[in-house]
Amino acid sequence: AFAAFSYDHRVSIANDANSGDEIQSMAAIQFLPFITRFVDRDTEFPTIKSSTHLIANAWYGVSPEEEELSGVGHSFPPAAAENITFLSMHLSLGGKKMVTNHLEF
Repeated sequence: AFAAFSYDHRVSIANDANSGDEIQSMAAIQFLPFITRFVDRDTEFPTIKSSTHLIANAWYGVSPEEEELSGVGHSFPPAAAENITFLSMHLSLGGKKMVTNHLEF
């Protein structure tokens, strides 16, 4: 399976879209032979199966504390990481904290 991110959950909760996220996904698609499915960054990313090849380009900017308060966020790291490629990421302070807490990943 080949996948790219979607951001439907964030849009439904926050009532706005981040065009940078959408552009990141469009850019990722060109590196995959085809798309089998889209993986929602905020709800499906933490539980992705290892059989899915995903380019996880995105803005990672919500700390675990902010995620809990707002209901919008992205758990990190994903459960199955062997077929995930990070080519282009933007980390804000919350995202930096999230990634720093999982340096072994």
